[in-house]
Amino acid sequence: MALIGVLMGAVILLIGGLPYKWVFAIVATAVCLPLLVVAIGSLQKALVAILIFSLSIGMDVHLGFSDKYATLQSGVPISLTSLLLLCLYTHWLFNLRRGARSIRLFPWVTIPFGVLVLWSGLSFLVAAKPSYVLSRFPRALEAFFIYFYVANSLKSEKDIHFLIKCLAVTLALTGMLVLCQYFVGDSYNLQFLGGRELQLEPSYYALKISRASGFLGHANSLAFFLGGLLPLLLVCAVGIDMLRMRLLCLLSFALGLMALVLTYSRGGWLAFIFALVLIGGFLMTRQVRKNFGGAFVRVVFLALAAAFLILPFAPTIVTRLTKDDHGAAYSRIPMAQTALNVARHNWVTGVGLGNYKIAVWDYDPDPALKPDGSTEPVHNIYLHTAAELGVPALALFIWILVAFFGGGIHALRTANKTTALFAVGVIAGLGGQCLHGMFELGTFGHPRFVYLSFMGGLLVALGQSVKQKRPPLLTEGNNNCP
Repeated sequence: MALIGVLMGAVILLIGGLPYKWVFAIVATAVCLPLLVVAIGSLQKALVAILIFSLSIGMDVHLGFSDKYATLQSGVPISLTSLLLLCLYTHWLFNLRRGARSIRLFPWVTIPFGVLVLWSGLSFLVAAKPSYVLSRFPRALEAFFIYFYVANSLKSEKDIHFLIKCLAVTLALTGMLVLCQYFVGDSYNLQFLGGRELQLEPSYYALKISRASGFLGHANSLAFFLGGLLPLLLVCAVGIDMLRMRLLCLLSFALGLMALVLTYSRGGWLAFIFALVLIGGFLMTRQVRKNFGGAFVRVVFLALAAAFLILPFAPTIVTRLTKDDHGAAYSRIPMAQTALNVARHNWVTGVGLGNYKIAVWDYDPDPALKPDGSTEPVHNIYLHTAAELGVPALALFIWILVAFFGGGIHALRTANKTTALFAVGVIAGLGGQCLHGMFELGTFGHPRFVYLSFMGGLLVALGQSVKQKRPPLLTEGNNNCP
């Protein structure tokens, strides 16, 4: 693994022309991997642990990127997550040859997901800039492969416990980084891991609010990531049986909640509140009250403790919610109208993956612009997808989301407390992310779709696990209870 890391670092340095610190990070990961394997006792689990952590950082390289002669070439993105997926699939194929593992296809999800990925790649046929399709397509593949791997790897209660630990550690580290960023005021020169050189600081008259972004480059991206995992850690902190894991989830939830507050993302706050409502609804059902007695009361007390924890930030929170933000929120309405116009004129094929920014000028002579003069994309992942890939592609995406939730709802019917609890947390987190997507940019091939696919893979795996463990139905002449 160390040799592979050295070779990958050398290739990235020669082809991508990256700084030495990026290569150092790759080599360090490969060198430290054997230590993690020894600590965990499994190569596959060590790679999964690093994969989960990689979701919290925006570490990637664009091979072929160039901005010379005033011509921008986006290049082909290669992320740390995609490299880890390559290692995991190689390990999986090796085990398949030995007959140690099997493949579950989940055709009701995999087929429409595969069709959507295929069309996103073929959209270069209608795109004004085919190179932009190439710059987005690898992320679309990454979203598909992380869904398929997670859906096949989660099979037992032991796997669920391991994932909870990995997610808790990832959020705890992210929360500690965000607190340091907020109070110290810099990213410790960690831009190569996705950190910003300077934090966002929107101004409200005489007040400036520093918005922490962690390793994901933007506060809204960090809020989207946190909003999906915090509900899961919340329900685990109040309902899981093992005390040590409950305390770990509680600590991680507290740090993650502070990080979410310090992003000052209004969409992220709304999504998390929506997830809390979903959790409250699940905990009020008769079956859940029977399996998790007192869980609703513990959630209420934890919510009160969380409110006390964020009380010092109340003035800036009120300012962020009530004061004028120089039209940032209002501007999303005309952007949505423009995206609807683009989708209406190209409802079958779209304008091509990654081509929205250049196509929008044909439908809006005065589109919203960023401070650097580039086009501001629509802040709605559904409209963005419809504009770039067409309405049928949006319908496929919605079908995939419905299938994700269907697997999770099916998992809620199990008598296994850990599985049901895990399903509640993931459903609430994914629901919050879907709502947050109504107010955030991102087309198919954006990292936000990777988060959605990861969460969806968990729900599909849970639903399939419950189906396989379902006892046989009573048949005529069989007096045994199922």
